[in-house]
Amino acid sequence: LLVIVALFAAACSDDDSESVETTTAGAAFCAALGDLEASLDTTSEWIERSTGILQRRRVQPGENAGDLAIAATRRALANAGWLPRDLDLIVCATSSSDMMLPAAATYLGHALGVDAVAFDVNAACAGFAYGMAAVRSMMTGMGYRKAALCCSDTYTRFVDDADRRTAVLFGDGAATVLLQSGRPAWGAEVVDVALENWKDGLGLVSVPVGGTWHMEGRKVTGPALKLLADCSTRVLERNHLVVEDLRVFIAHQANYRMLESLVEHLGVNPSQHWSNVREKGNQGAAGALAAFAEGVERHGSDLLDGDPILVTVVGAGFTSGSVLLR
Repeated sequence: LLVIVALFAAACSDDDSESVETTTAGAAFCAALGDLEASLDTTSEWIERSTGILQRRRVQPGENAGDLAIAATRRALANAGWLPRDLDLIVCATSSSDMMLPAAATYLGHALGVDAVAFDVNAACAGFAYGMAAVRSMMTGMGYRKAALCCSDTYTRFVDDADRRTAVLFGDGAATVLLQSGRPAWGAEVVDVALENWKDGLGLVSVPVGGTWHMEGRKVTGPALKLLADCSTRVLERNHLVVEDLRVFIAHQANYRMLESLVEHLGVNPSQHWSNVREKGNQGAAGALAAFAEGVERHGSDLLDGDPILVTVVGAGFTSGSVLLR
């Protein structure tokens, strides 16, 4: 079994489970909608009406995804009471790494001063689910005992500031979960992970080498919503659950209007739905995990042993995945 210990949340599991401590690192510079009006032919009212996004976080000049990953992971280690040398596995889910090579995870390991096995997963905004699948498999099948899964993206570095279709959406951020074998004091068991791919979505979202975001917005929304809904439903059904059973539902933080459509379609009620996209923008792979960590910090004392939590994500490719927690 696999478990996430997320700040103040508690979910007990069997003694052979893995546990995780979660924390986030947001980029320091807060960009309000009014900041975009000077460079785009638009208004704050149009941006809020179209996307539901009110603010975004952007890295400062000289900062990058690796810096955010280091900050998030160090905070997670401190919260868990772990030393960096406790880690024997580091996986970084990112599609905006600072360099083509080496992997961002090796950069993170170097900064922490450890020789843990380290590699990256690039599933775009679905990186949390794909990274969790990789870590889960390696911990249950290869004997790794303590791991860090960090989701970090700085998508604002690849935005054309004159393109209002994309410039209004993206923010920067990172979030880290620490997993261990054995029952934690606080934890959220990873019950199931489901992954899917839709090959026909390949060209709808892309960033060419040296280029900026290309996104065919209206062609993206429908398939993305379908993948999110289908993957959510599939993982619930194979665990004999329905949406009404969920204590928490978190989806890819693409934009708030898309989330409104998704939760209405699935029948998720407001008390179940956690999100941060209105204040943070689309943070890529970091978005859903950051929303989970921030939600636990705010509402962790309300969670009960056995509460089901579903995190479902979708990314370019199209990649999609769902992680069911308890």
